[in-house]
Amino acid sequence: MKAYIINLPSASERKQRLKQEISLIEGIDFVFFDAISYRDERFEKYRSYWNWNLLTKLYRGRELTWGEKACFASHYALWERCVQSHEEMLILEDDILFVPDFREKILKITQNQELDFVRLMPLFQKKYFPICDGIARSFESICGTQGYFLRPRAALSFLKMAKIWFCPVDNYLDKSYLHGVKNLFCQPPIISENQEFQSCVDSEGGDRKSPIAFGYKISKECLNALEFVWRSCYVITNLWKK
Repeated sequence: MKAYIINLPSASERKQRLKQEISLIEGIDFVFFDAISYRDERFEKYRSYWNWNLLTKLYRGRELTWGEKACFASHYALWERCVQSHEEMLILEDDILFVPDFREKILKITQNQELDFVRLMPLFQKKYFPICDGIARSFESICGTQGYFLRPRAALSFLKMAKIWFCPVDNYLDKSYLHGVKNLFCQPPIISENQEFQSCVDSEGGDRKSPIAFGYKISKECLNALEFVWRSCYVITNLWKK
């Protein structure tokens, strides 16, 4: 199985550090994937997906930063590769650390054919429900794209509903009521963030904390209320399903 590590070419120190870590893990084919920067010509390929600034401001009060759009593009490109290759894969960012038995944990995930998408760690601890040994499900926003396991059928579902990038990619992954993919994660986590190297993939170009205009605050609250109803209906109908 391939494991794609999203890494900006300029982040050479991160790459060297990860090379040392992955050299100790056997049985997984680690490949460095050049992250798509908003300055990258590959980024322009996805213009019809990310060029929705007004809609994004109506939904969340502000536009996506260029870094957030580029981060979405990198993950989207790997979803496309997953579908085209017809093979399961790991998608990792370059600011992670592995647990000692990482390979064994991944092998266990791959052997369960019911698992199509599994985050290897949640960014936030929220309410969850155990699904099977080491795997939990959440209906809340646990966020994070530090690492996840992906099969082609889940990748296809992500692609189908990601024609408009109106939120960061990790928030999109949480929206099971939109794309239909269960929000699963490893519990306990099998990777962690390396605090020395916070990911710079989505940190370029833009201020995430820019003030929100009053009109957009109103639209944001209204759309969030509608989304809450949609999500609640999904939760009620799926709460007892594994």
